[in-house]
Amino acid sequence: LDGNWYEIDKDYLDEIETKIKNIPEYNSTLIDMEIGKREEDYNEALSLHLNAANLDQDFIQIEGRSKFEFCDVFTKSKDIMHVKKYSGAASISHLLYQAHVSGSMFANDSEVREELAKKTTIKKLQFQTKVNPPAFKTSDYKIILIISAKKKEKLNKLLSFFCKISMAHKYRVLKNMGFE
Repeated sequence: LDGNWYEIDKDYLDEIETKIKNIPEYNSTLIDMEIGKREEDYNEALSLHLNAANLDQDFIQIEGRSKFEFCDVFTKSKDIMHVKKYSGAASISHLLYQAHVSGSMFANDSEVREELAKKTTIKKLQFQTKVNPPAFKTSDYKIILIISAKKKEKLNKLLSFFCKISMAHKYRVLKNMGFE
């Protein structure tokens, strides 16, 4: 094959693999995404299963800023869930970027939390003080990434090496913000 080839240092490879293996798995029961089912349908079914807020495609818009999706599902126990069907590196990159941006906005901007508390589904479930408490602490929240793949595999088997590097980095960034 033509082109440049690069060799990954064994110690660096082991370090990244260890970081990925040390990312905790979600303990609560999720539902499986049926093959051929759309993400939107899964998010609706998951929110009903967990008695949680479905915020999929329910964008937050603050004047003068770009709109963004906070998460797909938000639970009573303050789990911020982002869902993505695995279709390669691009889908994982999008998932990680969404978690990072929304986590950062949520952690650092009270206006985002105020807007989130106004969402119909948040009000319906009486989650206003869960998304915008009087004493906000990021450590009260968990960011959960749900990756639906055709085969049930551990992250270290599913992801490409460069996705693993990104995942390890975003995990550290979100942990440094205080998220669980």
